[in-house]
Amino acid sequence: MKEYIRDDGKVRECTSNIAKMNIFEYMFYRKAIILRTLRDSLQNLFEGLHLVVYGVINLLIILTLPISYPLAAYMNIRRAKKEMELHEKYKSKPL
Repeated sequence: MKEYIRDDGKVRECTSNIAKMNIFEYMFYRKAIILRTLRDSLQNLFEGLHLVVYGVINLLIILTLPISYPLAAYMNIRRAKKEMELHEKYKSKPL
């Protein structure tokens, strides 16, 4: 077993200790930094994907506006005409 210099039971992060470690020991003692880096990288990835999805949705909205607004206007006008026909039909009936 390698003898590391310790402070309050924890392995001190000094050049002497690092020189004694192999790759896996160094990764084990530095796992907090590795996990923090992994967490930050995943968070950045998800934020980037989030922005890409919003960008695609906004692009679809922009591309469909020339079709959807005239279609919505036509449907609203048709619905209003039907309502006016019903209103005129019931208005003209005597009670």
